[in-house]
Amino acid sequence: MPNTIFVRKPVDLDTVRSGITWIQENLPGKGDKHYVAEELHLTKQEWEQWTECLLDDHSSLREFSEKNYPITDEGVPCLRVTAPGSEIALIIDTQGYNYARYVGIETVGSSEIEEEDSENYDSGEDESSEIDEDAVQDALMGLLYGDLSVEDTALEGCRVRSFKDAAILTYNKGLVISLPDGSEFQLTIVQSC
Repeated sequence: MPNTIFVRKPVDLDTVRSGITWIQENLPGKGDKHYVAEELHLTKQEWEQWTECLLDDHSSLREFSEKNYPITDEGVPCLRVTAPGSEIALIIDTQGYNYARYVGIETVGSSEIEEEDSENYDSGEDESSEIDEDAVQDALMGLLYGDLSVEDTALEGCRVRSFKDAAILTYNKGLVISLPDGSEFQLTIVQSC
């Protein structure tokens, strides 16, 4: 029974993110218990439409609301909405409405990202050659100094996303580096002078 920060009547995905950030900063420890009563898997196109206007009525939300799932000790019943390639899932508490009345965000595990993405991570190396922080640091330094190309480093085949794209809830700027072996590293960018 996870605790999730829900944002009431968000217009779009950016409103959810900013609302969650505000709640985290101003109401520490705030979160509501919920359980996933159903899951809805959208296409990429449907995901784009949903996240651009979360206040739209949807038949799938109406059908979910009509089932009247009970509130239990686990929390309120929610609909978990995912799409291929999305690194977040929407956790929606409709409160009986046909639109996303309360929305939270859950980071999606790498196993749930669409198959074509996972195919790009098959390095063919055995798992004992784990990459650590030192290897990533050395690779980044070599790249920044121009001494190395990506193919010559531990970062070969990596996937890089901004904190925003990876749904990291922070005001900091930074990058999430996902390596072919499944490990992830975060690089926070802070101006010091």
